[in-house]
Amino acid sequence: MSKNALTSYSLPNEIERRYYRLMNSKESFLVNLSNAERAKLSLNLINLQDTNKQDIQQITELLVQELIPYELSLKKKRVQSIGNIKTMENDFLDSWKEKILIEAKCPTELKTYLTQNEL
Repeated sequence: MSKNALTSYSLPNEIERRYYRLMNSKESFLVNLSNAERAKLSLNLINLQDTNKQDIQQITELLVQELIPYELSLKKKRVQSIGNIKTMENDFLDSWKEKILIEAKCPTELKTYLTQNEL
């Protein structure tokens, strides 16, 4: 059997028989109904479908309500990590400036210029 070949699953014989009986009885069931009963059955089906749609919408709304705080916490963590990176970068630049000033033994004008103007 190759990797791309689809595997097929055969249903047990009893389930297949029940399915075919159900499909055959559906047609005879619909034939034996009066117009009023058919209309009532159609309305019940429509109501069932509407209820199903409403349930799906409610479940979707609940999931969204659960996901929003999670997304906000992720965003908050990202902002905090960006802030941490900027703090580390500023600390590095400050220590770098201090090392340059100490090692170069710059004149006071250059020291004041470097401290007043951020790199």
